[in-house]
Amino acid sequence: MLTPLAIVLGLLGGAWGLIADRIAARWPAHDDGSIRPTDSLAGSMLLALHLEQRRAMLSAFLDALKIPHADGLIDENHEMKPPSTSTLEKAAKSLSERFPANEVELYLATLYVLDRVTWAGLATILK
Repeated sequence: MLTPLAIVLGLLGGAWGLIADRIAARWPAHDDGSIRPTDSLAGSMLLALHLEQRRAMLSAFLDALKIPHADGLIDENHEMKPPSTSTLEKAAKSLSERFPANEVELYLATLYVLDRVTWAGLATILK
Protein backbone atom coordinates (compact mmCIF):
# COMPACT_ATOMS: atom_id res chain seq x y z
CA MET A 1 0.00 0.00 0.00
CA LEU A 2 1.33 3.44 -0.89
CA THR A 3 2.04 5.80 1.95
CA PRO A 4 0.79 9.39 2.06
CA LEU A 5 4.26 10.60 1.02
CA ALA A 6 4.19 8.44 -2.10
CA ILE A 7 0.72 9.69 -2.98
CA VAL A 8 1.76 13.33 -2.49
CA LEU A 9 4.85 12.80 -4.65
CA GLY A 10 2.68 11.22 -7.32
CA LEU A 11 0.24 14.14 -7.25
CA LEU A 12 3.10 16.62 -7.45
CA GLY A 13 4.41 14.67 -10.42
CA GLY A 14 1.00 14.92 -12.05
CA ALA A 15 0.92 18.67 -11.55
CA TRP A 16 4.42 18.95 -12.95
CA GLY A 17 3.31 16.81 -15.88
CA LEU A 18 0.60 19.30 -16.80
CA ILE A 19 3.05 22.19 -16.63
CA ALA A 20 5.75 20.25 -18.49
CA ASP A 21 3.27 19.37 -21.22
CA ARG A 22 2.79 23.09 -21.93
CA ILE A 23 6.56 23.65 -21.90
CA ALA A 24 7.22 20.61 -24.10
CA ALA A 25 4.97 22.03 -26.80
CA ARG A 26 7.53 24.83 -27.21
CA TRP A 27 10.72 22.71 -27.05
CA PRO A 28 12.19 20.44 -29.75
CA ALA A 29 11.92 16.68 -29.40
CA HIS A 30 14.52 14.79 -27.36
CA ASP A 31 16.47 12.38 -29.52
CA ASP A 32 18.73 11.00 -26.79
CA GLY A 33 16.08 8.61 -25.43
CA SER A 34 15.72 10.45 -22.12
CA ILE A 35 12.37 10.95 -20.46
CA ARG A 36 10.06 13.42 -22.15
CA PRO A 37 8.18 15.96 -20.01
CA THR A 38 4.86 14.27 -20.89
CA ASP A 39 6.17 11.08 -19.26
CA SER A 40 6.69 12.82 -15.95
CA LEU A 41 3.59 11.49 -14.18
CA ALA A 42 4.55 7.87 -14.75
CA GLY A 43 8.17 8.66 -13.93
CA SER A 44 7.18 10.43 -10.73
CA MET A 45 4.99 7.52 -9.66
CA LEU A 46 7.77 4.99 -10.29
CA LEU A 47 10.30 7.15 -8.45
CA ALA A 48 7.90 7.57 -5.54
CA LEU A 49 7.38 3.80 -5.36
CA HIS A 50 11.10 3.08 -5.28
CA LEU A 51 12.03 5.91 -2.94
CA GLU A 52 9.24 5.14 -0.51
CA GLN A 53 9.06 1.34 -0.59
CA ARG A 54 12.38 0.05 -1.99
CA ARG A 55 15.22 2.20 -0.69
CA ALA A 56 17.16 -0.85 0.49
CA MET A 57 17.27 -2.10 -3.10
CA LEU A 58 18.36 1.31 -4.43
CA SER A 59 21.12 1.48 -1.83
CA ALA A 60 22.27 -2.07 -2.54
CA PHE A 61 22.46 -1.37 -6.28
CA LEU A 62 24.41 1.86 -5.83
CA ASP A 63 26.73 0.15 -3.33
CA ALA A 64 27.40 -2.62 -5.84
CA LEU A 65 28.25 0.02 -8.45
CA LYS A 66 30.39 1.95 -5.92
CA ILE A 67 28.32 5.09 -6.56
CA PRO A 68 28.24 7.45 -3.57
CA HIS A 69 24.74 7.96 -2.22
CA ALA A 70 22.67 8.86 0.80
CA ASP A 71 20.03 6.23 1.49
CA GLY A 72 19.61 5.38 -2.20
CA LEU A 73 19.86 8.91 -3.60
CA ILE A 74 22.99 9.53 -5.69
CA ASP A 75 25.26 12.19 -4.18
CA GLU A 76 24.56 15.40 -6.07
CA ASN A 77 28.30 16.16 -6.28
CA HIS A 78 29.06 12.81 -7.92
CA GLU A 79 29.91 13.06 -11.61
CA MET A 80 27.76 10.24 -12.97
CA LYS A 81 29.27 8.27 -15.83
CA PRO A 82 27.57 5.33 -17.55
CA PRO A 83 28.64 2.09 -15.83
CA SER A 84 29.92 -0.69 -18.08
CA THR A 85 27.54 -3.47 -19.04
CA SER A 86 29.62 -6.04 -17.14
CA THR A 87 29.55 -3.90 -13.99
CA LEU A 88 25.78 -3.49 -14.32
CA GLU A 89 25.34 -7.24 -14.87
CA LYS A 90 27.20 -8.01 -11.62
CA ALA A 91 25.19 -5.41 -9.69
CA ALA A 92 21.90 -6.69 -11.15
CA LYS A 93 22.84 -10.27 -10.25
CA SER A 94 23.56 -9.25 -6.66
CA LEU A 95 20.15 -7.54 -6.48
CA SER A 96 18.37 -10.59 -7.86
CA GLU A 97 19.93 -12.68 -5.09
CA ARG A 98 18.52 -10.38 -2.38
CA PHE A 99 15.22 -9.01 -3.71
CA PRO A 100 12.15 -10.34 -5.57
CA ALA A 101 12.83 -10.69 -9.31
CA ASN A 102 9.82 -8.61 -10.37
CA GLU A 103 10.91 -5.70 -8.15
CA VAL A 104 14.47 -5.84 -9.48
CA GLU A 105 13.25 -5.92 -13.08
CA LEU A 106 10.92 -2.96 -12.52
CA TYR A 107 13.68 -0.96 -10.84
CA LEU A 108 16.20 -1.62 -13.61
CA ALA A 109 13.61 -0.88 -16.29
CA THR A 110 12.73 2.38 -14.51
CA LEU A 111 16.38 3.46 -14.48
CA TYR A 112 16.74 2.61 -18.16
CA VAL A 113 13.56 4.39 -19.28
CA LEU A 114 14.28 7.52 -17.23
CA ASP A 115 17.89 7.86 -18.49
CA ARG A 116 18.83 5.68 -21.45
CA VAL A 117 22.22 7.34 -21.82
CA THR A 118 23.56 6.74 -18.31
CA TRP A 119 21.95 3.30 -17.97
CA ALA A 120 22.45 2.13 -21.58
CA GLY A 121 24.14 -1.07 -20.38
CA LEU A 122 20.87 -2.22 -18.82
CA ALA A 123 19.34 -2.72 -22.28
CA THR A 124 20.99 -6.13 -22.69
CA ILE A 125 20.15 -7.16 -19.12
CA LEU A 126 16.47 -6.33 -19.53
CA LYS A 127 15.99 -8.41 -22.70
